[in-house]
Amino acid sequence: MQYLFFTKRRGAALLGVVLVSLIVLGIFAAVAFNIAMNTMRVERWQREHFEEQQMHYLARSAVLAVGAELSNDVLPSDTAAIDKTGSLNVSDSDRGMAASLDFAVSADKDSNIVLIQVTAYNPSSALSNDTKAVVKGMYSKSLGKVTAWNEGSGK
Repeated sequence: MQYLFFTKRRGAALLGVVLVSLIVLGIFAAVAFNIAMNTMRVERWQREHFEEQQMHYLARSAVLAVGAELSNDVLPSDTAAIDKTGSLNVSDSDRGMAASLDFAVSADKDSNIVLIQVTAYNPSSALSNDTKAVVKGMYSKSLGKVTAWNEGSGK
């Protein structure tokens, strides 16, 4: 009697197995797609974060370089006001990095402190157009070095 039941319903059993297999395959595909999308989102965040860190390091190094140049050019006895701006494009093909630096150097008349501000950004970045690093350093004429920092992002 059992043998007759399976012989009569052989197509229905096969159809049931195929449908269950398709459902399981669909669930696996959805899970794999979800994992892939989350991985891509994390990788994008890591690239943006890495680019932002590069801009911060570049801006901080530029503030130190301007401070070193000021130690050669500005004496503690100089009392003239300073108000200069400029920009510089930097590229490193070995690391695949390009950036633009905007400089602003200012000091009041008779001030011992020179404010150095550098904004670093990558104008050709496909990741984020608003990734900027703004670093301000306060250069002390009497000490001949950058004594205070203020770092932020331009977002």
